[in-house]
Amino acid sequence: MAPPPPSWIILGSVARVSGTDAGADDLPPGADLALALAVPPRVTLLTVPQRVSPDPDQYPMVLSLDPSGLILLSTPPPSSPRPSSPDGQSPSSLSASSSDDSDSEKVTLNITDVQKPPSSPRISDGEDEEDYTVTLNITDIPPHGYYVCDASSATATRLPDYGRGFLDDRCAGVIASPSSPSHYMVVELQPLNGSDEATLLCFSSATGEWEEKDVAYPPSGGLWCSDAVIATGGRLCLVDLSWGVLSCDPFADEPVLDFVEFPLGGRLRDSIGCLHCADRELSTRRCVQVSAGRFRLVELSCGDHGSRPRAVTFRPWMRLQQSQSRSHRKAPRIVMWTLADSDAGEWKVEHKVNFADIWADESYKETGLPKKAPVLALVHPNNPDVVYFFLGKHLFGVDLRAKKVVECEVYKLVGPGRKDVSSGCVRAWELPAVLRAGTIIIHMLSVVVA
Repeated sequence: MAPPPPSWIILGSVARVSGTDAGADDLPPGADLALALAVPPRVTLLTVPQRVSPDPDQYPMVLSLDPSGLILLSTPPPSSPRPSSPDGQSPSSLSASSSDDSDSEKVTLNITDVQKPPSSPRISDGEDEEDYTVTLNITDIPPHGYYVCDASSATATRLPDYGRGFLDDRCAGVIASPSSPSHYMVVELQPLNGSDEATLLCFSSATGEWEEKDVAYPPSGGLWCSDAVIATGGRLCLVDLSWGVLSCDPFADEPVLDFVEFPLGGRLRDSIGCLHCADRELSTRRCVQVSAGRFRLVELSCGDHGSRPRAVTFRPWMRLQQSQSRSHRKAPRIVMWTLADSDAGEWKVEHKVNFADIWADESYKETGLPKKAPVLALVHPNNPDVVYFFLGKHLFGVDLRAKKVVECEVYKLVGPGRKDVSSGCVRAWELPAVLRAGTIIIHMLSVVVA
């Protein structure tokens, strides 16, 4: 008898494509997607058909998840071959064109003619200096596409393109209507750089159309770098790991963006705690997630500095100094904050743990893992005491309160490579009731419990 499906999964952020990925399972007839459900801490991988992502060299990305079973995918455009002239040579003349006979605007930038500067230096008074020019040929390139996958019905629907184009798929998410589960919205935040205004580009499944909604932008003037988009409590929340959380109700006639800044203040991307941390992606040492109904901020820092960042002016020669420094060899520290009051923006420290205490426990020794700083992965969606980490080929869970390893398994991802993993590579997802109950339409959805 097959084991029951898990109540939640760790979903890989890169989907497999049936027929092009050797590791992908073939989809059953009529199916738009397949889920090989794996019990955490093993990773579940989503498989989609080639019609969703026809380019064999690029993979669709999971942008956001909704508890109703909706998955928002971003699919890259097909690779365009470099244009050539009738004689087979690369074009050398400047040309610019736009596609006006299409419903969507499409542009391509190609470097077609470069006049290189002289190879040897020379002194010039500037009057006879030739320009160093790069010619750009603007032709046709399709933008990325959005697909909404419904795991409950195994359908994948491509959203229509928008005339003015999409700006940043990392700022896009999907959310089901609390009042009507069959109605959903896909929302892309488009802030205006240097302004206190932004646009919510909203697609409604009820109308089948995109609509622009202008909103006030609380982080006035700052450039939002979205690392995650979370649907929770009827609100769509955008996370900038360096700054805070923006949230709104996109179903409102006049949505309002609320901003909650992270504790300690200041943008972490603009300040560096130490040279070791400065050379690591922020998503390898920080994650934000909803667990047990509340936002949790987890930070993994090296043993050289505390939680408050110190400004450091970074110079190339510091890399040598960094490589000679032994500070990053100290046991890292884990700090977890809980958003206690969203209206007041109040964060409370939930855990402070030194990894040396975890390394010393028998449960860690039994895993056979080395005493090395891991990479932060995610938080258990129901038990905020349990945090998961990547180390080598393993994904392991630690109970921060007990300071013990509670789970450890080998993981598999479509991408990236193990040297480049981060909290952005996986997503915790509480499965919809139809998947937890096992009431699956076999001919529409391929589900395997591993």
